[in-house]
Amino acid sequence: MTETSLQRPAFPPPSLEAWRAVVERDLKGAPYAKRLLSETPEGLTLDCLYTPEGPAGGGAAAGAIPTGLGRAPGQPWRVVVSASGGDPASLNARLRDELTRGADSIRLRLGGALQSASDLARACEGITLSPHELVLSGPGEPLALAALARAFAELRPDWSEGGLALDPCGAAARGELKAPLGASLARLGQALDLLGWSGQERRALEVDTSPFHAAGASEAEDLGLALACALELLRHAGRPLPEARAQLRFAIPLPSDLFLGIAKLRALRALWARAEEVLGLEPAPVPVHAASAWRELGARDPWVNVLRGTATAFAAAAGGADSLAVAPFDACSSGEGAVAQRVARNTHTILREESHLHRVADPGAGSYYLEDLSAGLAREAWGFLQAVEGEGGLAAALESGWLRERLAARAAERARSVAKRRLALTGVSDFPLLSEPAPPDPPPSDPAPSADSALSADSAALEAAAAAGSGISALATALGGEAPAALSPVRLAEPFEALRSASDLTLAKTGQRPRAFLLGLGALAAHTGRSTWIRNLLAAGGIEGVGAEDAEPDDAPAAYRESGANLVVLCGRDSDYAERAGELVPALKSAGAEQVLLAGRPGAQEEAYRSAGVSDFLYLGCDVVAALQRMHGEGAQ
Repeated sequence: MTETSLQRPAFPPPSLEAWRAVVERDLKGAPYAKRLLSETPEGLTLDCLYTPEGPAGGGAAAGAIPTGLGRAPGQPWRVVVSASGGDPASLNARLRDELTRGADSIRLRLGGALQSASDLARACEGITLSPHELVLSGPGEPLALAALARAFAELRPDWSEGGLALDPCGAAARGELKAPLGASLARLGQALDLLGWSGQERRALEVDTSPFHAAGASEAEDLGLALACALELLRHAGRPLPEARAQLRFAIPLPSDLFLGIAKLRALRALWARAEEVLGLEPAPVPVHAASAWRELGARDPWVNVLRGTATAFAAAAGGADSLAVAPFDACSSGEGAVAQRVARNTHTILREESHLHRVADPGAGSYYLEDLSAGLAREAWGFLQAVEGEGGLAAALESGWLRERLAARAAERARSVAKRRLALTGVSDFPLLSEPAPPDPPPSDPAPSADSALSADSAALEAAAAAGSGISALATALGGEAPAALSPVRLAEPFEALRSASDLTLAKTGQRPRAFLLGLGALAAHTGRSTWIRNLLAAGGIEGVGAEDAEPDDAPAAYRESGANLVVLCGRDSDYAERAGELVPALKSAGAEQVLLAGRPGAQEEAYRSAGVSDFLYLGCDVVAALQRMHGEGAQ
């Protein structure tokens, strides 16, 4: 047998037109756009096939644009342990444990019991800082944090990497700024002068978009705000652009959508390259820190946060982040569980030390889908940056309330998608575990000590006060005044979690959760699809569904009374509803049912069903949160 005889005959590659013709035939007249296209919150259209020729044409090579933003190829990302407030001794024990077990970077947020330079020194006692990054952040005025950092550096001269997270715009968005935003930005140059870090490894300016993302910003808007914040910091740094840029760092929250997270970091590279070009800067390395997006975490079924963290970590690794903080799965409750911290840390270990994700430079390059998504995010982000600049810049947009209104509208739109379960939250709105015990309440934050109002706003006086032991609250208050109103952060799971908490309270008071009797009409096969769907919908709101596990009972009102429920949901075929609702619903109400609901769309029969006594309708696309709230309000025991 010759080599030639083994060769298979060549088939011509199918064209996009031929593929489209087959798809349109299989759709049988249904619109292609309605069935196979989807839209992201950024307004980007996602197709089902990406090729060099279309439908999206492959997009621009967003990740291929030369820029110094992000991790160098082959260099592993830093594993970050983040901590805030708390007793210095407890923090010290945790930090030492984390660094021993794989972490190599520390982010400490001042506040609560962690106030002064001496507090920081106690938290870092016994830790050699020089091989690790240490980034400090804190509430309030950057000049106050700079004074405290200067005092800490005197106590710990081995603090050589990391730096500060000075960001007045981010502090204003969190509601932590103790001074007018304009005045705080105007003192940014003084803060950098006080630090004197020019030419060192430490950086003082950090663009942290987490408060904007938590308040509702889409991924594209978040990128646009990152650039807008960077421009504000560069404008007010009080030094030449190359020198100010050398103090800059980005901190970006990543979603648990794997491809969207990768595309977000790739788009950031393209955007920053464009910004450097506009500013007349030669590309130079600027680190990027990535973290789990707070708004996507859930307190219920917290183990799902492990999956969210894994997707975020993979996206950060593939997107080229220099450092990464994976939120522990109990971040919405205590955030202090040893198991949760270990799982978060080991996520890095598996992806970095076993999967070697850092060894491939930009693994998303060449993927037509990722290239198109990256380019689309960059395009929308640049447009949003122009809108912010049109308002006078990020500081002006915050002070005027323009940004608050814009993000609130986006958050409301996303909340509607969650309420209708178009945006699914696993373990919360979808596939809930009703028997799960309630999570512990977050520990109360330590009260900040009273501030010394006699402190001067002069940088030298602040430096002396910090060296003498004054804490961040006292230093920040010395620079006080009226600051912009904070943005309103919200986690996506909160409406469902509130319903589950109400259910837990009912269980504690009465020994039984709110309960709904599922009345399956006809044979089991006739209602099992809807009754199973309804059972999971009710569980998302903390309501136990009972019944509908067999054919319809002979005496439905008696079966309802025996169930111990005070709500009824009819589950069956539309024809069964039309034929029997007029008789069955009044009988159930006479048997004591406070509400009778129907599983499915009412269609043209809605008025007749309501006249018979049906109080609500549960169907794919309805406002599940509102419906569950009505059930709790009228039918919960």
